[in-house]
Amino acid sequence: MRYSLIWFGLLLPAMAGQAVGGHEETRPRSAFGWVEVEISLHIPLPKQHLGVAPGVVVEFRRDGEKGTSLMVANEAGVATGPLQPGRYCIRALGSDGKVIPLDLRQQPRLCFETSAGEWSEVGLVLAAGAEYRRDVPGASIH
Repeated sequence: MRYSLIWFGLLLPAMAGQAVGGHEETRPRSAFGWVEVEISLHIPLPKQHLGVAPGVVVEFRRDGEKGTSLMVANEAGVATGPLQPGRYCIRALGSDGKVIPLDLRQQPRLCFETSAGEWSEVGLVLAAGAEYRRDVPGASIH
């Protein structure tokens, strides 16, 4: 009997968030658009393939604005984060702030749209032989 009361006590709050009277509960969507940028390095020889490009700083410039937003790629060459909804153009930078050349033949797009509550996926391919600084300081929690 005690176990059934415990289960009922656990299920009741969970059921309260489900459909009530045939109507689903609506939750506010995120105010941000979300972006995932996968960054690769074009390696032409001996066999054409793409390698991982960690530590790349991705710069996002929103149409009509002077400021930029920045994200850094992790060890898998992926940068993710929130952006205000809008149209953005991106470029790749080294940790020293210098622009990294891109392989424009393999770029599907350098500008994209993001909407509130939605994910955008973008790919960047660095030019063959592109060199960049990627000394990103490690994070520490005190």
